[in-house]
Amino acid sequence: MLKVRSHGNLTNNAALRTILAHDTRVTLIGSIDDHLVPMYSSTFSTAYHGSIFRAVFLDGRIHQHDFLARLVAFALRLRNEGWRDHGVMSELSSALMGNFYTGEGHSRVYDEPAVYEYYTCHLHMKLTCSLALRNTLETTSMRNMPLHVEKFKARMSPNPYLLPWSMRGVLEETIRGPLSHELDELREEFARWDPKGPKLKDLKWRMEGWSMAAKPKI
Repeated sequence: MLKVRSHGNLTNNAALRTILAHDTRVTLIGSIDDHLVPMYSSTFSTAYHGSIFRAVFLDGRIHQHDFLARLVAFALRLRNEGWRDHGVMSELSSALMGNFYTGEGHSRVYDEPAVYEYYTCHLHMKLTCSLALRNTLETTSMRNMPLHVEKFKARMSPNPYLLPWSMRGVLEETIRGPLSHELDELREEFARWDPKGPKLKDLKWRMEGWSMAAKPKI
């Protein structure tokens, strides 16, 4: 993601508006292991439009029953359903940057044939027949829907208090909605998560408050 007012960024936004105005469906896929392109950039997290579908590429050899992978997929699911992720993707990207899982990082997402065959790893880490293809073939016209792009400025030193606040927003967004059961599963996965290394251990420490938040009575 380029600087907000840079020529490249303004050109990209104008091009995206043009193709969306012609009812083109856009699928954005990022890799959780990419050490060069953060997830917020590869999935254009600041752009809002009904014709944009987002997905994450997960290396199944590494990310089986992985809390962070589930959280990223859940955040993208919120966006695809038309809700906000409250900045979770932006705050997670700094922790995801770098190939700390010993995967193949930046190049794997480009070399994986399944990405171009429109298969995606979904919340339960299984290859499921193409949500992206369904998005591409969707016939509902959205040519009159404006593209909204929020201002964004990457921080060199992330604020450690923003992630818990973002997670609180996700909790309030989904706790009474149709995804509440998936949120419960995510909290259970967090309780079982045993991160390795100081970077991921710090990430879990920052999210402890979200996992202990009481469910409201309905």
